[in-house]
Amino acid sequence: MQEKCPYVKPYVKLAKSRKLKRNDLPADLAQFYSEYEGVYDESSEDDAGFNSVYFLKLHDVRHVRAKDILVLRDQPDWKYFSGIQIAISRYGDSVVYVCLAPTCNSGAIMLLGPDVAGPGGWGPYKWDPTLVLAPSFGEWLKHLRRSKWCEYGVVPGSIQELPPEEGERLCAYFHKLNPAVRFRAKKR
Repeated sequence: MQEKCPYVKPYVKLAKSRKLKRNDLPADLAQFYSEYEGVYDESSEDDAGFNSVYFLKLHDVRHVRAKDILVLRDQPDWKYFSGIQIAISRYGDSVVYVCLAPTCNSGAIMLLGPDVAGPGGWGPYKWDPTLVLAPSFGEWLKHLRRSKWCEYGVVPGSIQELPPEEGERLCAYFHKLNPAVRFRAKKR
C-alpha cells in the first residue's frame, strides 16, 4: 500500500488563461502566471497544511532588494541584490527569482531566511542564510514535481527520512548548486 503524499501542488491551473499586465516579469514567470495562480493567502495561513513552500498570488509577486530581505540588509557584499519574490516557505522565508546576486546567475531561484541551511551558491560572497533551490524557474518546477511538491531546501532534515537513493539524489542536486552545504542522506 502506497503512502499518500502529504504535500500538494503549491499553485493551481486557472480555468482560463489570463493576459498579464505585468511587463516587469521575466518571460518565464509571465508565462507561468498567465496559466497558473499561487495558493498562498495570508488569511488562510492556518490552513497551510504540510506544504514546504507556497507560490504567491500574482498580485503579491513583487520586486525585492537587499533592504527588503532581513538577512541581507546589513551585508555590504549583497547591497546590489535584486529579485522577484514568487513564493514563501512555511517558515516565512522568501523564495526569490534572482535578478542580481553575488553567488548565482540571474534567473536562479533562491531561498533567503534566518534559519535557511546554506550557504547558498558559490564564490567568496556565500552567505549562510541563503540557498540556491534551482538554476532556473523551469528547473525549480521540475525539481518540485520530482520531489512530490516538497522543497527539501526548506526542510533539509527530512532528506534523512527518504530512501537512501532518493536522499542521495537530492543531496547531489543541492551540492551542485551550493557546494558548501552539508546536507546528508540516510546511510545505506
